[in-house]
Amino acid sequence: MTANTPTPFMPKNAADALALEIAQQFGDEADLSFYRGLCAEYPRAMVYRAFREALSVPLHKIRSSRRALFTYLLRQYDQET
Repeated sequence: MTANTPTPFMPKNAADALALEIAQQFGDEADLSFYRGLCAEYPRAMVYRAFREALSVPLHKIRSSRRALFTYLLRQYDQET
C-alpha cells in the first residue's frame, strides 16, 4: 500500500457494517458517512427494512435515486411508529 492509498473502512459495530453494506449496494461508498448517520439515528430493523425495499424496486421505476428512495422509506417508517 502506498502513502496515497486510503485505508479501507473497517466497521466497528453492527450499525457501521449495515451502513457499509448499504453504501456498497447503492454504489455510493463516497458518502458512507451519510449512511452511518442514518444507521446510528434509526433502529436497525427499520433501516434494514427500508434498505431491502429500496433494493427490490427496479431501477426504471425509481425517479431520482435508490438513495433518495431509501431515505424516503426510512422517514415514512419512522413516522409510522
